[in-house]
Amino acid sequence: MEPAGAFVAIFHQDAAPVDPDLLIRMIDASAHRGPAARTTLRTPRCALAARWTSTTHLPDDYQLIGSDAGNLRIAFDGAVYNHHDAKATLPGPWRTSSDDELFLRCYENRGIDGRADVAGVWGAAIWDGRDAGRLVVVRDRLGLKPVYYARAPDGAVLFASEIRSLLEYPSLARTLDHDALHQLLTYRCVPAPRTLLAAVRKLPPGHTAVVDRDGLKITPYVEQTRVIERIGDRDATRVYGEAYERAVVSHAAGDLAVGVHLSGSIEDAAMLETIGQPSLHAFTVGARASSGNEMTCAAADAARGGVQHHTRLATDRDFDGFLDDYA
Repeated sequence: MEPAGAFVAIFHQDAAPVDPDLLIRMIDASAHRGPAARTTLRTPRCALAARWTSTTHLPDDYQLIGSDAGNLRIAFDGAVYNHHDAKATLPGPWRTSSDDELFLRCYENRGIDGRADVAGVWGAAIWDGRDAGRLVVVRDRLGLKPVYYARAPDGAVLFASEIRSLLEYPSLARTLDHDALHQLLTYRCVPAPRTLLAAVRKLPPGHTAVVDRDGLKITPYVEQTRVIERIGDRDATRVYGEAYERAVVSHAAGDLAVGVHLSGSIEDAAMLETIGQPSLHAFTVGARASSGNEMTCAAADAARGGVQHHTRLATDRDFDGFLDDYA
């Protein structure tokens, strides 16, 4: 599983310096996503900051890792699931075993479309100091990792893993987007690129944002295609099963402990059986009004898989405290 993290990126088209204290305040607003360590970088035109959760196999300064030539730096939140296969297609030598270095090497060797052979989830910001310099920000194909951006009144273009980091920027307006509020109340979500704040937008899934002296340009890197192939039920079952197993096993690979959420559903039970690790920890949180069937089925799945099962029944007091923290 991937180390958790957060990043902030600021680009000034006029090469104005970034206040170091402001950069720290912005990244520390997302400290809960990466409580272990923080790294910052400031150049005449761009600033990057990252927070992350420590892992046993990476040095404390691996975030914001740079290219050998020193003109590329990356802030990366995410994971590459086919790390070893993708790494085998790129030249070495390698300084770390991190996905950060792998993702940066893809960009360095293959350009802005270098993610073609990389499978995973990510929000990443790359400072490319070659030529006039540009900032490249990318979000994974399904949008599982968050990336928000805004244009500040002073001309700065801001990116962050969370909106709360952007709100540390003093001149950024906090005006409500009424159309986004209507979407939230209607669909129970706010589709990209909108957010509840008029000044803040979400980078859509499968998109890249490039900022340079000419401005901000956002383009998709995922082509939407329809593939129609008629196969029988037996072949469809086999193909789906093989793809499902590859996906689950690749997600569970890594140096960090793996946990599974059990809700009593078929998909959770299937995931538990596919991973098949007796040392696995499983977790279930139930609500008092509907805890009976869900908790019972989850307990049965955990017993069948022989894993360690941790349960908790949420109370009204838990929800009250959550709402205070959420605000």
